[in-house]
Amino acid sequence: MKVLLDENLDWRLERHLTGHTVTSISKVGWAGIKNGELLRRADGAFDVLVTMDKGIYHQQNLSQLKLAIVALKANQVVDAETIHRHLAGFVSSGGISKFAIPERILFVAQLEKTSVGKLNKKLLRERYGDLP
Repeated sequence: MKVLLDENLDWRLERHLTGHTVTSISKVGWAGIKNGELLRRADGAFDVLVTMDKGIYHQQNLSQLKLAIVALKANQVVDAETIHRHLAGFVSSGGISKFAIPERILFVAQLEKTSVGKLNKKLLRERYGDLP
């Protein structure tokens, strides 16, 4: 996955996103560009934009973008119930189908990959498949 870190994030976050191609706005030369133009450039060139700009959802029309946007909140602990409630809001507004919400959310330290870099689904099922 190609991940773009917004200029309001520490570029060292890249170290924690192993298995992905990660770069920052400053590294691609887009520092100082307004959100609308930034989203236009990033859409198609990246899969995900990670930002701390929580207003981006309200300030921009995101409905036509292929780009996923993850807005982080500082010092916030997220649990499975919080994620379910958040996704349920998108179901209520018609943004996603109720079938898009996972039945179970499990936090793991690392996702094992195969020798070609794909998720090792067999190993994941063996390790976590029988959990409630």
